[in-house]
Amino acid sequence: KTFLIVDKSHRTIPFILNEPQLKILNSLRGRDVILKARQEGISSLILAIFAIDFISIENIRCVVISHEQAATQKLFDKVKFYLESLKTTFPGEPPYRLKYNSRSEMVNLTNNATFYIGYAGARAFGHGDTINNLHVSELSRWPNQEKLMIGLMQAVPRGGRIIIETT
Repeated sequence: KTFLIVDKSHRTIPFILNEPQLKILNSLRGRDVILKARQEGISSLILAIFAIDFISIENIRCVVISHEQAATQKLFDKVKFYLESLKTTFPGEPPYRLKYNSRSEMVNLTNNATFYIGYAGARAFGHGDTINNLHVSELSRWPNQEKLMIGLMQAVPRGGRIIIETT
């Protein structure tokens, strides 16, 4: 079974990893900085990894933060599409049940996992939180990169995953 994804021709197809995605997936170590070309699906890969964790790991907290609110929302919508696609690829009940599902946060009732988003313009985003999976998108476009990243890095415990990607 697999997630579905919308391709560049606007078709809904199975999400099958391409060569750049496979290369990145096989090189991830837990604290990763990815300098990426556009349109290779690296953000899609990271979001799929986090979506799998959201439905399979108890109490995990997955977070995506990007340079602006609209861009972050688009990333979160992709995660929601992946999860919704499981209803098509899994007969019967999907492997999760959402307790809470808003424009910025989802809580998985099945395993108490949380997935939420923020954007770099939010001054204290991540401060005081514990984040197990952190996807930092388009870091080069963030205002106050150093100040924001200090707080975010402290929110991810040892054993947590940080993936920073930017063009």
